[in-house]
Amino acid sequence: MTSQTLGTFYYHDHFMEMLSHIADLSAGLLTAEHKAFIHDFRALDRDAQCLYIRMANRRKLAFRPDELRYDEITDTRAALQLLSERGFVRGLSRHDYPALLSAMTKAELQSLVLASSLTGVLKSWPKARVLEAIKEQLTDSQLDDAFAAEALFVQDRVCALSYLLYLYFGRPELDLKQFTMRDLGLMPVRQATGYSPRFSHQGEALTCYRLSELRRAVREDPANAARFTEVLACLPAHYPSVQGLADKTLLEFGQALEKNADTDNAMQVYQACTLAKSQERHLRLLYSCDKELTRQTLEGIIARNNNDALYHFARDFYARKFTAEKVSEQTQVLRNSDSLMLDDLHRASPEHGVLKHYTQLGWQAWFSENTLWRALFALTFWDELFEDERSVHSPFDRIPANLRDRSFTAIFAESISRKLEQLSDGQYLVPLLKTVTARHGESNGLFRWNQLQLDALKLLLSSPHCRPVAEILRLMAEDYPAMKDGYPDLMLCKDDQLRFIEVKAEGDALRANQLTRLRQLESAGFDCGLLRVTYTHDPRQVFVVVDIETTGGNQPQHRVTEIGAVKVCNGDVVERFQTLINPQRHIPSSITRLTGISDAMVSDAPVFSEIADDFRRFCGDAIFVAHNVNFDYGFIQQEYERLGQSWRMPKFCTVVNMRRYFPGQDSYKLSALCHTFEVSLDTHHRALCDAEAAAQLLLMILEKRQQEG
Repeated sequence: MTSQTLGTFYYHDHFMEMLSHIADLSAGLLTAEHKAFIHDFRALDRDAQCLYIRMANRRKLAFRPDELRYDEITDTRAALQLLSERGFVRGLSRHDYPALLSAMTKAELQSLVLASSLTGVLKSWPKARVLEAIKEQLTDSQLDDAFAAEALFVQDRVCALSYLLYLYFGRPELDLKQFTMRDLGLMPVRQATGYSPRFSHQGEALTCYRLSELRRAVREDPANAARFTEVLACLPAHYPSVQGLADKTLLEFGQALEKNADTDNAMQVYQACTLAKSQERHLRLLYSCDKELTRQTLEGIIARNNNDALYHFARDFYARKFTAEKVSEQTQVLRNSDSLMLDDLHRASPEHGVLKHYTQLGWQAWFSENTLWRALFALTFWDELFEDERSVHSPFDRIPANLRDRSFTAIFAESISRKLEQLSDGQYLVPLLKTVTARHGESNGLFRWNQLQLDALKLLLSSPHCRPVAEILRLMAEDYPAMKDGYPDLMLCKDDQLRFIEVKAEGDALRANQLTRLRQLESAGFDCGLLRVTYTHDPRQVFVVVDIETTGGNQPQHRVTEIGAVKVCNGDVVERFQTLINPQRHIPSSITRLTGISDAMVSDAPVFSEIADDFRRFCGDAIFVAHNVNFDYGFIQQEYERLGQSWRMPKFCTVVNMRRYFPGQDSYKLSALCHTFEVSLDTHHRALCDAEAAAQLLLMILEKRQQEG
């Protein structure tokens, strides 16, 4: 998106845009209170409207008149008077005191302590303790006196405003920053041909809003978990949206109650929640007080087997608590898995090492994990997810609400069934490729286009893999929140054999959702495996030592002007790569003095896109080495991202490893190390020379590492 500037009344335009959207689209969801807010707000003059919006964006409870000075508001006093007359602001009252005190900073609370002559409160106390002392020792009358001099007033009708924003954004917040980020070009949004109300019925909307407010309250203060009966009062849920939000809220309330050692109420709340994670917590707590009932409940879950995640937990928990098994199923599976020995340099990214291993054995290999499946799901159901107004409620909805509340399948049952049948029959590759062509680059909340691996998707949609793919997409459509992650790291293909591999390094645990996903993929018909990685020193490891020159040190604004790289194998430099690059922007004179590279030198040089494929081929599956590796790697990664391409390589830093293997040096700058260890550095700050020097440091490190074992 192109960066933009904001007009003087940008925030007012944003607010009126939101009000019009809600008034036109969601009138049936508004109570008399909300309709009155819209009517009365529109009747205000622009100064009063702007001041009210400014106050809302400040996220404060109480204000002093002198805090509200804005150049575009011509008469703040008159605006405040009008807001007061129309019920949009009011004077401070005693029932505001608890919230006002909680919102004050520690410095403000300490000032209140001094003004009230409160004794025994130390400056070293944390805010919570100061606040507790004020609430315990100061009466309402004393607070009246303390706040009277401030002439404070309170923004009113905030609950109505919060509800309107909730209908628009789907979250209970007094914040319009997303509009600003959109207008500045910092947040991509989707512009649909039509939108639908976020809810079908007023009761549904009000209940969801109430649940969202309760969820926010318990996040802000776990003590609010004592209000769990308010959440339970929202059940039974008559709408999928209410059930989905109630489940999330119950889980968070249960967790807060459990942390507060309120086990009985935590169990009650967990039991009312339908999420597998909540049922798991309930069973763990139940086991501590009623083992027989726990056993019976687990046996029932195992017999029914209607939820994969809960079933695997129940089977594992039952085995460990009521049979002779002493370790979890995840641990057993991990211990029994195959192992692969990689060079120690792959510790930071074992998946790269495993991918390289299989590539050398003749397999095609891709990093799959969650991105592959999310992209396939999004492209298969693009129209239902992002074009149908039943999924789109505002331009800021990146993930459709019907995915979050698990109503997607119910709403689109017919089209989902038709597409999955077409996919099962091997007839969906062409429609999917048409979607890629038509929608490429469009914003969505499920995957990034620069991470799309089209070859892998084509392979998945070819026979005989279509039916297993359709089964996984069916599960994702039915319960996207549970199915959106946990997928294996790698996808491999050789001849007609397709395999998914989950990679685990030393010390890694196999998570429950990862085991569940492996089981689901196997049940659908895929070949899956788990691979444990161990480490050794491999003298055959290939390295590419890279140095770059740039127009400056900050990645987003600056570009690469030169790349120099040397390939190292078996202790020798076997190949070199060097090129100037036209950065398509001015090279500052300070950079020219440092590197010797000027605008004239790069005027006829290739742009990065012209050398990108050659450099990628040169690097191959080697380990990327540089002196301060994140600098060079980050710039190159950014250049590929500008082209809509991903860039992933295992990294090795000569700065970090010189510190490790050659400690005690006065400086670890490249020039200082070259001087100390007599490494040639004839044209410092030119890329190939610096890469050659860093390669000599690499060889020193490898020799030292070999000596130390």
